[in-house]
Amino acid sequence: MLQTIVFIIAAAAAVSQAQTEMGKVASQMSARTWRPVTTTGITGDLFKTGPVMDDIFAYSDDAKWDPVSRQILFLGCPHYAPWRFPVYKEETNAWRAEALPTSSMIPGGDVYIDHAYDNNAVDASGNFYNFGAHGSMFRFNTAGNTWSTVSQGGSKPGVGFGMALEYFPELGGLVHVFNGTVSLFNLNTNAWSTLKTGVAMGGYHNIAEYDPVHHVMILGGGNGSNAIHRLDAQGNLTALKSPPVTLGIPTSVVTADPVTGKFLVMSGNVFYAFDAVSDAWELLNADIRTAPGLSTFTNVPRVAASISTYGVVAYISNYIYAVLLYKYAASSAVESRPAPAKSIGLEIYPNPAKLNSKVHFRLDNPASAVFFIYDARGQCVARMVQGVWETADIAAGIYTVKALQGRRVFVRKLAVMD
Repeated sequence: MLQTIVFIIAAAAAVSQAQTEMGKVASQMSARTWRPVTTTGITGDLFKTGPVMDDIFAYSDDAKWDPVSRQILFLGCPHYAPWRFPVYKEETNAWRAEALPTSSMIPGGDVYIDHAYDNNAVDASGNFYNFGAHGSMFRFNTAGNTWSTVSQGGSKPGVGFGMALEYFPELGGLVHVFNGTVSLFNLNTNAWSTLKTGVAMGGYHNIAEYDPVHHVMILGGGNGSNAIHRLDAQGNLTALKSPPVTLGIPTSVVTADPVTGKFLVMSGNVFYAFDAVSDAWELLNADIRTAPGLSTFTNVPRVAASISTYGVVAYISNYIYAVLLYKYAASSAVESRPAPAKSIGLEIYPNPAKLNSKVHFRLDNPASAVFFIYDARGQCVARMVQGVWETADIAAGIYTVKALQGRRVFVRKLAVMD
């Protein structure tokens, strides 16, 4: 009976995913192609704010895809104007103006904070973060659509305009980059630590982008600087060669291809792919406006989000307010890749488990594995790297266990009984 229930849940999820507009468009794409996605609610008013109604694409490049709630989230503001928080939900194929942090959460109640820059991040549990020049960090819970202020301990980094923030799963937190200093905010302890100071980069408008395939991040650039670096899962920084274009806000749009891990870089009308492991650049298009599927666009897209669920990147255009998908590699998305044939996969024991007991998760190679447990509503209830979960303070039911390890993703169901 339990196996039947699990099969029905999995089948229903697969059907739901296949029937979405984004899923259908992505499945029809071949490598190196662009396709528009027709969505509802995407208008200029959704992205514009302030007395002169400037849009929030100014000084930004970074929207985020949350694979847990299947949403694109983008928080930012233009000069001297309030924030806007447009959110796209795949299930409804619609955009909405989501609520903002309350004025009581912001120092002085100031709604005129700063631009989006490269300062939006989403963790594996589906929490969206923003850390602004005011020094406060906000967390948006996608399950409950609620904001909260994150307490911060440790060696808090310096703040200013043009910072970068990015989630690094293997380091267990958020990497912050600004004015030559690289810091880490540990999401388990809510404490900051300094990874490196005196790192060559611009004084502001810096970037930080994570590669989910090779588990590295590129960071730096900004303010006319061509200095970029690779950060690995052990916290080591390696200086990279100068790129052929300047990286930083607002001169480039940088995001990671979820299939190959290569960074897709749009600078003006020029489009590149960058392999941070081999430190090699590939020119994809000398003028992106001539690429198939973009002939009707006279302005290039301004903001990108890596869509791990479908192995594509979504670019949001502020010229006609549209969503464009780009597929760099033809293989399946990272999340749907099968494990190697000789792998034992993910073992869970005992299964079923009882409340107030220990459940063990095991992979053939436990190195650098991260485990996530989701309840029936899709909300992450636990995250761990040790592979042991105590079933305390939860309800009996069916849970989903996801293990991330390199390119491999394992998903199994776990039954917890009274």
